[in-house]
Amino acid sequence: MPSIVRNVALILLYFFSVIPLAFAQQNQEIEIVLQSRLPSYGNDTPLIIDFTLTNRSRSSIRVLSWTTPINGVSADIFSVTRGSQPIQYIGRLAKRGEPTEADFINIEPGQSIAVPVDLSLYYAIYEAGNYAVTYDTEGADLLIGRPGALRRAAVVSSAATFRLLSGRIPPQRIPLSAPKFDQCDSSQQDDLGAALAEASNIASAALQVLQDTPPAQQPNSQRYLTWFGAHTVGLYAKVTGNFSKISDALGKKAISFGCHGSDCEPIDYAYVYADQPYNIFVCSKFWYAALKGTDSRSGTIIHEMSHFGIVAATRDFAYGQNGAKALAAENPPRATSNADSHEYFAENNPDLPM
Repeated sequence: MPSIVRNVALILLYFFSVIPLAFAQQNQEIEIVLQSRLPSYGNDTPLIIDFTLTNRSRSSIRVLSWTTPINGVSADIFSVTRGSQPIQYIGRLAKRGEPTEADFINIEPGQSIAVPVDLSLYYAIYEAGNYAVTYDTEGADLLIGRPGALRRAAVVSSAATFRLLSGRIPPQRIPLSAPKFDQCDSSQQDDLGAALAEASNIASAALQVLQDTPPAQQPNSQRYLTWFGAHTVGLYAKVTGNFSKISDALGKKAISFGCHGSDCEPIDYAYVYADQPYNIFVCSKFWYAALKGTDSRSGTIIHEMSHFGIVAATRDFAYGQNGAKALAAENPPRATSNADSHEYFAENNPDLPM
C-alpha cells in the first residue's frame, strides 16, 4: 500500500510540474537568448553579447524595433547586475513621437534575428567582478502589433554571464561647448530660450498644485489620477519630489542645448544621456512642435530633464497620451517613473482639475 501511495504521489508531482511548463511554453510568443562572446573580459575589450530573438508563436509577429537592440540600443532594455547590485544604464534616452510602419520588424513563425550588443557602450560596467544580463522582462516592454494597436509580448529571456577581470576607468563626459548653445543659430537660440522659460513656468506650476492640493482631495484628483493612476501617499510624495527636482534644475542649473545631435532619429523630439546632466540634444520633431500644449517644446524639455539620474531618473515605459493613460491605469508605480507622464501632467492639455 505505501508503494502505491508513493507512485500516485510521484505521478501527481510530475503532472503539476509539467502542466504549468507546457502552458507557459504554449503561451510564449518570443524567446530571447543572450550569450556572452567570452567567459571573461580584460579592461580594454568590448563587452559583446549576442542577442537572439525568436518568434515561438504560430503566426507572424511585428516587433517595435526600439524595444529591442535590433537597430541599436536606445532605451534601458536590459537588466545588468554585478552580484546583487544593479548597473546603471548610461545610453541614450529620447522623447519619441508615435511609431510608424517603418519602426516595426516582421518576424515569421520560427524565424530568429540575431545582433551583437556591446554592453560597455550602454551600461556603467566599470568594476571587476561577475556580471549577469537578461532582457528586462519586468521593466522593459517588448511591444508587438501595429501603430495604434500595440500590446506587450509574452517574452522569456535567458541570462548571459561573464567576468570582468579588472576595473575600467569611466569615460570622460565632455560637456557641450560654452556658451549655453552648441551649433544653434540665433533663431534656434531664441526658440530654445522661450521653451526653457515656459518649461520652468509649467514645472513650477505643477509643483505648486501638487503641494497645494489638500491631502483629503489628493486621492480623487482627476489630473493626478489621469497621468499617475491610483493614489497612495508614497507615490504622490514621489511625484511631488520629482517635480521639485525638475523645477529646481530648470530654474537654477546651467542647461546646455545641442541643435545637431549626432544620435537624432527621424521620430525623435530630443534625447539625453542620463549620466550627463544637463545636456539636452534637440531633434527635428522638436522644431515642428508648438511652444505650449501637448507634446510641446516646453513639455519636451521637462520630459528630458526628468531623465537625468540626479533629477528624477525617469524611464520611457510608455509614449503618447494614450500610452501614458493606459500605464497609469495598469501600473501606477511605473507611471510615476515615466517621463511622458510627467510631461503631460505639467502641460495639462486638456485642462484637468486637481
